Amino acid sequence: GEDGPVGSGAALEAAPELMVVPFEDPDGIAAIGDGEIRRTIGSAGQYEQVFGHALPEGVDLRGSRIAIFYSPGVQLTGGYEASFEKVEVRGRTLLVTTRLTSPGPNCRVTEALTDPYALAALRRPRNISRVRFTTDDVVRDCEVPPTCDGTECADGQHCELTPVTCITAP
Repeated sequence: GEDGPVGSGAALEAAPELMVVPFEDPDGIAAIGDGEIRRTIGSAGQYEQVFGHALPEGVDLRGSRIAIFYSPGVQLTGGYEASFEKVEVRGRTLLVTTRLTSPGPNCRVTEALTDPYALAALRRPRNISRVRFTTDDVVRDCEVPPTCDGTECADGQHCELTPVTCITAP
């Protein structure tokens, strides 16, 4: 998979009236620290306080629009993705389900610190008195890459990986 900031929200489930729009922050999220954070942001001024820079161009938090933010914190390797899985209204609560997708034991990852996060803007529903975050974390299963280990080829043949098979050298 791709490493770096991931805020795609491609699989996001949300009621259409919430108009949830995932976005990236080209200036980064370093100002918020290294730990896990889940929060709502109610204005451009509050966004600037949290991140230390202005809202990205094209993101509007006026009127009843708010931003939601999730960071699992700094990870020791690449291969992690942060996302919003679901945004829904239950009674007077806005329920936001976050997901951290972690690389499984067979996944190839970048050996570097990474800072995955998810950001989205949405219309704050009327009569909401609180926002509650829940988690639905998963581990991605990467297949074991094929190897020629244990493959014995006849004299004059060698092993090729795709698929693992013996072929006669030309």
